[in-house]
Amino acid sequence: MGRTDDAIASFGTVVEMTGGVVGLGYQGLAFATAGRLDDARAVIGRLDAMAKGHYVSPLEYALVHGGLGETEKTLEALERAYADRVSDFARVKLLPWPDAVRAHPRFTALAQRLGAPSS
Repeated sequence: MGRTDDAIASFGTVVEMTGGVVGLGYQGLAFATAGRLDDARAVIGRLDAMAKGHYVSPLEYALVHGGLGETEKTLEALERAYADRVSDFARVKLLPWPDAVRAHPRFTALAQRLGAPSS
């Protein structure tokens, strides 16, 4: 089993243990990274379903969209996460964003709003 497969399995355990409250965005990112695009898109559907009953952090969506290479949707979700004051947003520069996201002026502006030095 490769490291991506290990990550998928590990995030699957976390998602199962928390009922999807923790780790779902990361699991979707891992699916996308492994080329399992249908599984990654299914995570978006699961996030949408969960959002009908309670708050779902836009950062979860951003992780999956980032993995899918959907730059515009990733940036939109990141901007919502910032507006919502999502606590995990404080480490946005440390997360595994695609180069197209990291290089985008909107991403740079978001990072600078946090006081993070530009890369």
